This record gives sequence, C-alpha cells and structure tokens, in this order.
Amino acid sequence: VSSWSRRWFTHIFLVIVVFLYSIAGAFLFIYIEGNHEETVFLSLNHD
Repeated sequence: VSSWSRRWFTHIFLVIVVFLYSIAGAFLFIYIEGNHEETVFLSLNHD
C-alpha cells in the first residue's frame, strides 16, 4: 500500500469518526434534553 493511499485512508477514517461522534452526540442530547425542552416550550406558550 502506497503512502498516498495510507494517508487518504487516515483522513477519510478520521472524517467518518468525527461525523459518527457528532451524530451520537446529537442523539444523546435529544435523549437527555428532549422532554425538558418540550416542557419549557409548552410552559412559555401557556403563559
């Protein structure tokens, strides 16, 4: 395997890892904060 393809594999792998990490963080945030955000939104509209 040439150094060129090894370098590109590393870059592509890192981009994929960062993308998956961001998606996992978004789902975790929605799971933790989702119900609370909806409650606050409804209470603000009620007042």
